[in-house]
Amino acid sequence: MIVDADNPMEEIQGEFFWREDHERILDEERRSAYKAGVRDGLSSRDRPIRVVVRQRRRFAGPRMFLLALVISAWFVVLVQGWR
Repeated sequence: MIVDADNPMEEIQGEFFWREDHERILDEERRSAYKAGVRDGLSSRDRPIRVVVRQRRRFAGPRMFLLALVISAWFVVLVQGWR
């Protein structure tokens, strides 16, 4: 049982009054955090952004082998056509 602080003979039922205050404070903090994030994001445009993208190079051996195979087959077809 929860009683009123001013009148201890009166029982408080339902949601407490501080829940609305808590929700209001959270809403204000969310808005201020959002504004701060937007402000920081817009101010970061002035600073240069360095992005490093690294791509792994795969071994070129199989590709080179297939390329050599295609070129040699093409050469064999050309030589056979000239005879």
